[in-house]
Order: sequence, then C-alpha cells, then structure tokens
Amino acid sequence: MNYVKNFRLNWFDLLTVAGLVVTGLFIYLGYHNGIFDSRESLIEYVESFGAQAIIVFIFIQFLQVILPILPAAVTCVAGVILFGPVWGIFYNYVGICIGSFGAFLISKRYGQPLVEKMLNEKIFKKYSKWLNDSKVFDRVFAIGIFGPLAPDDALCYLAGLTQMSLKKFGLIILFGKPIPIALYSLGWSTIVNWLDFF
Repeated sequence: MNYVKNFRLNWFDLLTVAGLVVTGLFIYLGYHNGIFDSRESLIEYVESFGAQAIIVFIFIQFLQVILPILPAAVTCVAGVILFGPVWGIFYNYVGICIGSFGAFLISKRYGQPLVEKMLNEKIFKKYSKWLNDSKVFDRVFAIGIFGPLAPDDALCYLAGLTQMSLKKFGLIILFGKPIPIALYSLGWSTIVNWLDFF
C-alpha cells in the first residue's frame, strides 16, 4: 500500500521536472528563433496560433498553480502583454481559478503527504496550525484569497486537508480572486513596462 502511495506521489515530482524541462526547452527555442526578441515578435508568434493560444495560456496558468514550474508574476504579466489588460486579466482569472480547484481536489484525494511535498516547509508550518479549527482556517483562507499578498496556491492545497466543502471553497475562490488577480497582473506589468524589461 505504501509503495502504491509513494508511486502516486512521485508522479508529481516527475510532472514538475517534466514541466521545467519543457519550459526550459521552450525558452531556449524561443530565443533561438527570435520569438523573444521583442514584445511585438512574441505577440505575433502567439497570435499565429489563433484561439488555441488562449487555451494553451489558460492551461499554463492552471499548471502554475498545481506545480511549481513558473512564478505567477511571470504568467500574469504574460497574460496582460499577450492579450491586453482586460482579456489578459480574464484569462489569468480563469486559469488560476481552475488551478485552485485542482489543487483543492488533489489535496482532498492524496492528503497531507502530498501537500507537505508540494509546499514550502515554512509556509506549511505557519498555516497548518489552524487545520484542526475549521472556523479559524476558513477565515484565514478567505482573508488570504481576497488579499493580493498571501500564498493562495498553498492555501488551496491546505484547504483540501480541512472539512471545507467544495461549495464554500468555490464561492471564496470565484468571488475572492478577481480583484487580487487584477492588481497583481497590472502591478507587475506596470513594473515591467517601467523598467522597459520587455
């Protein structure tokens, strides 16, 4: 039984490594082929895929919540750069919300061993002290999701270890995410533009 459990958990390590390899390969090929030479060349490349580009981007946002491949700051800025502030923020919201549900359900399925594997030890210790008090954790979770600075991906994994219902989790995510994602996306994209980084 432990062998099967460990094998399942190791799949997440393999997926993380695979994601890092694919990301690295994409960045290498992108620079080699001039895709990252300018903002215009990147946008032109993405637009060449049509509607599929939106699906791929949303999937990437989903993955960055589930697996620690790319920091959210990078993908959120990419959404604004590639699709504009309105649609970029919307696609960020859709992908991140789907990823949040995924993290919650994966945590429910695999439990604490996986969550400890996925989260930073310091963050896990900081928030896990409230796991046995559902009322306190629910408040901490809601405040964290509605605020732009909390480790919300980690909180989604931790929420899966509590008695929180999918309905309550969903309401907090769907209503709590829009403003923080908008602030996060626009804030980082403003910094990138100010620095003339890309």
